[in-house]
Amino acid sequence: MTFLLHLLVRVVAFGINITFITRQNSKVTVQPRSALPMVAFAFAVLNTLLYGVVRNALNIGTLFMLALVVPFIANAILLWITDRLIKPFKVDGLYALGHAALIVTLAHIALRLLHL
Repeated sequence: MTFLLHLLVRVVAFGINITFITRQNSKVTVQPRSALPMVAFAFAVLNTLLYGVVRNALNIGTLFMLALVVPFIANAILLWITDRLIKPFKVDGLYALGHAALIVTLAHIALRLLHL
């Protein structure tokens, strides 16, 4: 039950962030807009299941020298995977991916600080 609650909180938090990103950056789109919950759910599942694996692989690969940048890179990779898996979600360009990853990373850090 706590896993489902944890996932639900992430779906809501990342849904709000992805909505904000799509309104702020024209290179990040969800068409049709009704697909936003599906995109948020897919990203939240990927984030919940794969974030730790990606983070640990990056930390080991960089010998922990980039420990402060790893959450940003991990979220960028997960956003890219979401872009490839969910057709209504499009991120056009590296700058747009970096911008989206920064906002999602800030939300991820906030969730970690709140222990959610």
